[in-house]
Amino acid sequence: MNMLYFLKFLWSTGTNMVRRVFPAYLAGFIDSAFLIGLINTGYDIGKSMSLPCGFAVDKMGKVRAIMASFLLISIIAVLVSLTFNIAHLIFLFILIGVVSNLFYTSTNALISFQKKKTESIFKMEAFYQSGLFLGPIIGGFIISFYSMTLGLYAWAVLGIIGFIASLLLSKKEFVEEKKKDFSGFLDQFKKEKSRFFVIFLVGTVFTGFLFSTINLLIPLYAVSLGMAVYQAGLIFGFGAIVSTVGFFLLSKRFEKISPEKGIIITILLAGSMFLVLGNAYDIIILAVVFGLFNIGRGGSFAIARAFISKNTSQEMRSTGMAFLDTLHFSGGVVGSITTGLLIDLVSMQSVMLLSFSISVVGVFIILIYNLTGRKHAA
Repeated sequence: MNMLYFLKFLWSTGTNMVRRVFPAYLAGFIDSAFLIGLINTGYDIGKSMSLPCGFAVDKMGKVRAIMASFLLISIIAVLVSLTFNIAHLIFLFILIGVVSNLFYTSTNALISFQKKKTESIFKMEAFYQSGLFLGPIIGGFIISFYSMTLGLYAWAVLGIIGFIASLLLSKKEFVEEKKKDFSGFLDQFKKEKSRFFVIFLVGTVFTGFLFSTINLLIPLYAVSLGMAVYQAGLIFGFGAIVSTVGFFLLSKRFEKISPEKGIIITILLAGSMFLVLGNAYDIIILAVVFGLFNIGRGGSFAIARAFISKNTSQEMRSTGMAFLDTLHFSGGVVGSITTGLLIDLVSMQSVMLLSFSISVVGVFIILIYNLTGRKHAA
């Protein structure tokens, strides 16, 4: 599985090298936060198509899907460098989201075959965070002091490297899967409908909304404070250090607690960061805010992934993971559009207050579920 960790790191470095700082770059010649948000929304729309991509991955094979995703992302990165048209960018970012589905559903499914599922997924997230450290810093400096075109070419090169590295995946990565249907998952769903609802709704949809919101809000907030593109990259990069340490430290602890308790802790952490964000004015504090948020969001999503992996057959594991991604990034579509509109019509502070309120609502849903569950048990 070492190669999977490396490929996750490589993918993260490439995509975050451009995507994280792209809103700050666009703010240099687009005045509307809503229009910038639409490009981010394009990515979320593509990611919300995870379920059909999951079916495709299960049919074509997980390793082949990883190889295809690296090759396709290189082509798309070059295409992005050829246009400034907003409609074209939205379409290309939809494609980026779709291709990302092939990569993430494949790697997440393969890593979930480990016995300690939650711990393994948390470690996988830590390698993603390592790429999130390098990517925005490198991309921010390239874009600020050279050009966006060069940054996109660098992303394309990393895609080619990833394609070559994926050829070296050992035969052990081709997991022998017994021919099973999705009945195990459906049976579990019938037995514990309310529990699945809580895990999926709060652990995926709510955190998807918050994730898309902060990805658009932080670079635009940084620009409003007079920061350059590379400084926005530093915020994401340094924040990833905090996230990486957090995921390594928390992976074993979250293996031992219930999904509901884990999501309460993580979503409160993520939501509370929006209150702190409004009082943060320098790179270090903003980086810490993003890092702690990412621990909360990533932790909540990792818990949901581990939960679904324990209730699906190996044959349909990618489809199960894709189901989570579909819900998560559907919430993200709403998050990006809402954030852009509120910034244009009201203020950035209104977005921060709304996001915190969303996290509180999520916690209330879990608490109500637990309360009603005890009454039924009694």
